[in-house]
Amino acid sequence: FTEWVGGEDAEIKARLAAEKAATLTRVHVETQQGTVYLTGIVSTEALKTRAGEIARRIQGVRDVVNNVKVQP
Repeated sequence: FTEWVGGEDAEIKARLAAEKAATLTRVHVETQQGTVYLTGIVSTEALKTRAGEIARRIQGVRDVVNNVKVQP
């Protein structure tokens, strides 16, 4: 399912890990033909939104499907 396209997976994971919020490291990233699929669990809606914003900023990303769940 996962297609390695220019290293977006690694770059997105690194940027999520660099964020101050520890729960962003629990977000799973997969890319397929320029589309990033985010899954996992975070503690707030703001963190879910932030994960999507980070993914969208990566060069080569055309779309983001944010399926991250919020569980306070």
